[in-house]
Amino acid sequence: MVVIFFALIAIQLAYAQSFEVLERFCEGNYLIAKVREVSGATSYRILDYCPYGCRYGVCLSKKEVPLVGIKEIYNVKACSDNVIFVSITNIGGTKGDLSLSIAGEASRWIRYPEKVSVDVNETKTIAIVASIPCNVTSGTYSFTLVGKGVIEFYAPSALNIVDSKAFSLPITTTVTPIDIKLALVAAILIVFFYLVFRYSFRKTKEERFLE
Repeated sequence: MVVIFFALIAIQLAYAQSFEVLERFCEGNYLIAKVREVSGATSYRILDYCPYGCRYGVCLSKKEVPLVGIKEIYNVKACSDNVIFVSITNIGGTKGDLSLSIAGEASRWIRYPEKVSVDVNETKTIAIVASIPCNVTSGTYSFTLVGKGVIEFYAPSALNIVDSKAFSLPITTTVTPIDIKLALVAAILIVFFYLVFRYSFRKTKEERFLE
């Protein structure tokens, strides 16, 4: 029995080292992983069956269910710092620290708190900042917020980068009511000064003839 036990452990270790986990996600109660094989090929594997459900790439336990409020996609602008708010709820019976990290193609632009303390049944809202360079091509870039510690989760999301020029105010020639009033006042003043000038000129001319 001892020999069989150690043989099973050796097989599991060899199996675990035969690939690298690139991404975790859930399909029903199954924990699926996108992996890179030793050969370099990319494939998908079932890592585990989750009897209490699967969420954010981790099997949920009966006592500890992490909830993460994160959008599937965020619209952000190039050439600026974009603040994104994420909420983390610890629905469980354990208080402790949570270590955060971010993986994915957009991770190089994102700053975030590396450690958060979460109490039992507490919801913490954290701010992460996506500093998008000016020379980035517009498009969608994925990232995953990873939490490890008192609770564990993999929360996937994405940044939809839009050129900052798209947010510039367009030049318009629309005439507003204020513009119309100003134009009417200006026209009345012009007519008034014209009549005054003409009357004065005519009176001066008549006085000359009388002399």
